[in-house]
Amino acid sequence: MGRITFDDPMEVVVWEPPLRVRLEKRGRVVTGWAEIELQPCSSGGTEVRWRESIRVRGVPRFLDPLTAGAARLLFGHTLTGLLRP
Repeated sequence: MGRITFDDPMEVVVWEPPLRVRLEKRGRVVTGWAEIELQPCSSGGTEVRWRESIRVRGVPRFLDPLTAGAARLLFGHTLTGLLRP
């Protein structure tokens, strides 16, 4: 995002194609996990459920709500960019 960059290495720890994947974040800056689940919809589409818990090293736990809010904005921006035609 802008000039701020960092590596976010992840390891796939659960792989259940085509419905679920769980990733463990193993970075020096960001730790935590992410789960992505896919469910077919009766309308013919697919519902994507993304759950995530992140920690930023060096940031006190009482700031977790701010970290989570910033992560939502960043991921939302990234997904919007990916979904544009």
